[in-house]
Amino acid sequence: MVGILTDALHTRKKSQDFAATDKLHALHMPFGSGHAAGVTNVPLLPIANRITRGMHALLYNEYLPPNIPINIHLPLPEAHIATGELLQPLEQTFAFGTTIRKAIITKTADTIRAYNGKFLYACTWDRFENGKPFCIVAFDIYSFHTLSPKVENFPKCFIGMYIPASVPANASWVSELEVKVSREETLDPLQRT
Repeated sequence: MVGILTDALHTRKKSQDFAATDKLHALHMPFGSGHAAGVTNVPLLPIANRITRGMHALLYNEYLPPNIPINIHLPLPEAHIATGELLQPLEQTFAFGTTIRKAIITKTADTIRAYNGKFLYACTWDRFENGKPFCIVAFDIYSFHTLSPKVENFPKCFIGMYIPASVPANASWVSELEVKVSREETLDPLQRT
C-alpha cells in the first residue's frame, strides 16, 4: 500500500494501475473550509510501525518485537469522514519534532538514508521524567506530506516514539546542549541541509 502512495510521488505506474489500487476507496469530502480528496483503507500506522521496527533492526542489529509501545504521527492529515473535522496532532509530536531536529543539528541522531536521499530516518534516545528510556523517531520518504492539501501547523514527516525492553549499546542520546529550533524546523525536522 505505501508503495502505491509513494508511487504517486514518483513513477506513477502503480498508482494508475486499477488492479493495484482496487482496495483503496477514494472519496470527496469536506475538509476545513472547503473540500478535498480522501482515501480510506490505507493501513499507514501499521506500515509506519513496521518501518520503525525495520530501521531499529538496521541501526542496532537487534530484533524489535511488534508488541512494544509505539506511537507514530502520520504526515497526512486525518479527518472524520462525515464531518471533515481535522484530527489534531498530539502536543508530544511537536516536542518530538524539536528533539529530532536538535539531535540532527548536534549530530546526536542515528540516521539512515536510502533511495538517493529520498528516504531519511533519524532517531535519538531520551528519558521520561521517571527515568525510563525511549526512542524518538522521524522519517520521510519522497516528501510524503505533499500527497495532502497544505495544513497549517502540521508536521511534515512521520514522527513518534517507541519504548523497547532495553536500550541498544550503540544508541545515540539527545544532546544536552541548548539549541534554538524554529517552528518550521519542528514541523519538518528532517530538512535537507
